[in-house]
Amino acid sequence: MRFIHKTLFYLSVAMGNLLTIADAFCEPETFSVSFVNEEKSSVTPASSESPKDRPGEDPVVYFKPALAKKQPVVESKSTTASQQSLPSSKGKYSLYNAMWMAVSWHPEIKRAKAEIERLKSMVDEVRAGYYPNIEMGINSGLEKDDYTDDNNKTNQLNVSIEQMIYDFGGTGDRVELSELNVANAGYEVEKQINDILYQTIGAYLQIVRYHQLSEAAKDRIDGFSRIRDITKKRVVLGASAESDYSQANLRVSESLSNYNDYISQYEKWSATLDYLVNKKISAGIVMEIPDEVEELYNNLLRDNPTNIDSPAIRIARAKIDIAKKEIDVQKNGHYPKIVFAPYYEHDLTAQSSSNDTTRNRDRYGAFINVKVPLYQGGSVSSKVQQAQEALSTAQFNFDAEQNNAKQKITEFSSQMRNTKISLENKIEKQKSAIRTRDLYMAQYLELGTRSFSDLTSAEAEIHQTRTDIINSNYTVSNLSLESLYYAGKLINLLKTKG
Repeated sequence: MRFIHKTLFYLSVAMGNLLTIADAFCEPETFSVSFVNEEKSSVTPASSESPKDRPGEDPVVYFKPALAKKQPVVESKSTTASQQSLPSSKGKYSLYNAMWMAVSWHPEIKRAKAEIERLKSMVDEVRAGYYPNIEMGINSGLEKDDYTDDNNKTNQLNVSIEQMIYDFGGTGDRVELSELNVANAGYEVEKQINDILYQTIGAYLQIVRYHQLSEAAKDRIDGFSRIRDITKKRVVLGASAESDYSQANLRVSESLSNYNDYISQYEKWSATLDYLVNKKISAGIVMEIPDEVEELYNNLLRDNPTNIDSPAIRIARAKIDIAKKEIDVQKNGHYPKIVFAPYYEHDLTAQSSSNDTTRNRDRYGAFINVKVPLYQGGSVSSKVQQAQEALSTAQFNFDAEQNNAKQKITEFSSQMRNTKISLENKIEKQKSAIRTRDLYMAQYLELGTRSFSDLTSAEAEIHQTRTDIINSNYTVSNLSLESLYYAGKLINLLKTKG
């Protein structure tokens, strides 16, 4: 009798397992999925089974990210949840569009351009020192007569001219210094463009990255939900322990938590990109890692990592030239200045001398004035010393900028090579993980040698490898971006339409 009971027990378990296999592979499995703030009619119910019949199993909820408003479109009821959760990869805004929109409006770039115009006006102001300074005025008051003690009222019209003849190069040095400041301001514009492009491309890559990670997280949720439902049926049949179902439910909750974390980051970087371009375009960008960033890196820096001339380095070099010219300007304070100064005065009041003869009402003259600085308390020497110290600082700053850029690009190039090798290994690993998961699933359903822990580990390995591949693809593009930024080559992305 004991043998008969044992035989019947194994037969019942085997029949239940066959039903489980049929459910797993022959019938379409639909999972309870819903969106927050979404109409109930847009999602097909997972099952006609009431919640009371499935205790302890909560529906999987995807939080829907904010998308751009679109015209209402009538969709069929067969629309799946995964098609509605994130924007399509076929967007209308490419990386090229986003970059142009950012540099076209950004106030930092406009401010830098306005500074150039201001400095150009200063060049005109300094260059005016080459030209004569003509002044005209009227003097009105009392003047003591040369022949009597009487005070006579007088009104005089005077015209004076000052023309610099020679100042030992002082005016020329100031003009050159102003022109160097204009050139430096031009480099500041390039630096602002480089910075804005860096921020824009970085935000674009992050949006694509977290979009792909969110899609991968949804697949992870679906995969563990499938295992959870299979495990629940096996628990009912007595083929699996209750702890297996609890562990599967835990995996689903963990996957959902990761999904929501990715959505949070997706929305953060979407807001960043919208701010940088001054328009809500994040929901409409092409959700694929752009190839042009890595291609530009390969063309310019992969074989020649020292090909760097960033705006920051050009600014540092310009600071050296400015400091050198500032020394020359301050040294001119030791030299004299020669000025030609003619004048003319006309007395507007008719006056007579003591012998009743009319006095000459016009006075004029011409002088050559030489002004020699003799002593200013050491102020000129102090200014020269300050300019020399500024030159030393500028030279050290240039060396630091250049060394930092070379170091960063070398580090990024080395890291990129290793990341690409690792990426190839991860792609092969993903294929092996999928085959292993399928094998473990078959063995688990057939009461083979594989345990529930083996099955969940294989499922987790697939999704973890996919996540690693997404992050590695992002890392390669981001390292290319960093290298191009420190080399000052990002503006090349605007020269050829991507």
